[in-house]
Amino acid sequence: MMLLGTTFKVSMTLRDVHRSMTEIYGIPTWAAYGLFAVFTVVIGVAIGAVIVFVADLVLGRRGNSKQIDQKSGQKEVIDHDSDNGSEKPASDEDAAGLVMRRKVKASAD
Repeated sequence: MMLLGTTFKVSMTLRDVHRSMTEIYGIPTWAAYGLFAVFTVVIGVAIGAVIVFVADLVLGRRGNSKQIDQKSGQKEVIDHDSDNGSEKPASDEDAAGLVMRRKVKASAD
């Protein structure tokens, strides 16, 4: 209920701002509505940018991740941004193991 009351108070404040813009400052009604529209878009863009930045900070980016094989100590780069979602080996030596993993995965299906 408190949220509903706050929404009502904000709407009354905006009504008073609109009235003062048109009656006291003499701004045409269409211009006042235009200013409200511009401010609404600007506030929406700002809130959206904040949400994207927070989500990126919390969830992280899904770019190239480097995994180190514990046995050999070699790095394997997996590209999560590729179109088909396939893995890319870090070197030619890893290519044979990648092909083998794909064959095993395909035969399991």
